[in-house]
Amino acid sequence: MSGRYSIWAIILLIVQCSSFFDKRTDLEKAVDHYQEHDLEKAVQYFKKYYKENPSSGTVLYYLHDCYKKMGDTYACVDILERLVDLNTKDVQVYVALYVHYHSMMQYDDLYAVLISAPQSVLADFNRRFVVTRELYTKLIVGALGVSAAYKDPIWYATVNNYIPVFLDGMFYEEDRITMGNLIIMNDRLMPPSYPGHFYPTQHISDHSFLYLPYMRLIDKKIIPYDKNLDPNAPVPLSLAMQVIKNMKQGGYFDQDR
Repeated sequence: MSGRYSIWAIILLIVQCSSFFDKRTDLEKAVDHYQEHDLEKAVQYFKKYYKENPSSGTVLYYLHDCYKKMGDTYACVDILERLVDLNTKDVQVYVALYVHYHSMMQYDDLYAVLISAPQSVLADFNRRFVVTRELYTKLIVGALGVSAAYKDPIWYATVNNYIPVFLDGMFYEEDRITMGNLIIMNDRLMPPSYPGHFYPTQHISDHSFLYLPYMRLIDKKIIPYDKNLDPNAPVPLSLAMQVIKNMKQGGYFDQDR
């Protein structure tokens, strides 16, 4: 054997041996490639490790960052959805999905991810997001899965009287929904009934036009009783979601009207 071929044989043997004696785990290899900015290789090993460890949230965060740097939006969303499936309490995961679903008019996914979110996440969402008339209509069509209405949820909700227009016939989508608004617009969708019990309230007089509708919604388990409910207070997103869910389950959203 010539000297030239001997050298190449030695080099080949060294490469094979180094590969054979590489005791790093797939995760360690992935992290090394990630730190070296070799994202495609990193993704390859992260996915390989994840296949064997599907409950590893850490790997999903690494994969999300890789895909984000690679500009793969849909892969990023897929990773966020997997984190939700793992019951993450990371509010940033839910915020990212909220923004994506909202921008892509995926209102069924928007409703689904919010209705199943942990209470700690919803508490944060109550501080971050305002329940406007427009957002409320989007949550309704998402809850009902009326895909034909996704391009114009306001039209759908007003035609079905799920949310009223103003006296001037206009719909001011950026207006915040107050607790008083929430009570009236949901009570009007229900058949008249007499509540089985009347509760004391701090801010709603028993002579107020809101009192009987509020008691009726409590009786039908649409809205929870709150002695200190302020009719002028804005509606928290978590409560809006719960009311929509209860109205849907009670059959009060009549899609055939």
